[in-house]
Amino acid sequence: MSSVRRAVNETVQIVDMQTPVSTATLGIEVGSFDARDYAHGSRFLACFAVGVQTEGTLTPSVVDCDTSGGTYTATAKTYGALTTFTASTDEAVQVQAFDADPARPFVKLKLVETVSVTTAVPIHAWIVVIPPASV
Repeated sequence: MSSVRRAVNETVQIVDMQTPVSTATLGIEVGSFDARDYAHGSRFLACFAVGVQTEGTLTPSVVDCDTSGGTYTATAKTYGALTTFTASTDEAVQVQAFDADPARPFVKLKLVETVSVTTAVPIHAWIVVIPPASV
């Protein structure tokens, strides 16, 4: 029975929001994720991976909205802190848990250039969905 609990890949769902890409066009805001598509009580993890940077800074964030095309603002209920990726950050992954607000179910992941990045940087952004029965 213990092996069933270890089958994480059969329990959680990975939703690619920005497939791995190497780009100098940063200030990335991915398409919207509709939390209504998942069972009530699901838990969510926003994941950001940034490769080695030679310059600049990228600040990750999780934002939400009441409509898919509206104005997105910082998600109210997050757990864990995201920090700015810098040239001294060597191939890092950051994760932040968030609760989807039923009144603001549309979520986006963002990487904002706080200091200009002109050299291509490998990035990847995804959401892990953990169904309620497994938490």
